[in-house]
Amino acid sequence: MKTFEKLVGDIQTVKGLVDKYKPVVQDKIKEYKPIIKKDAGKMKKQFEKDVLPGLKKMGSSFKDSFEKSGINSKSFKDSFK
Repeated sequence: MKTFEKLVGDIQTVKGLVDKYKPVVQDKIKEYKPIIKKDAGKMKKQFEKDVLPGLKKMGSSFKDSFEKSGINSKSFKDSFK
């Protein structure tokens, strides 16, 4: 029974802390939300500028390397005629 009472006491303590600091956390969320959005926009633009072209090039290269092999090969397609 003591364990249960201790658990209830701990839960009440945590609830009290949550209730106490919830307004502070909400204010910080409001404060940082535009900053985070702005930074995310910057990161997206930077990714599109620096990384995406390289990924597209790599994807095209990968696709081209398998273009004439496997199920895309002429001999494979001719085998079904």
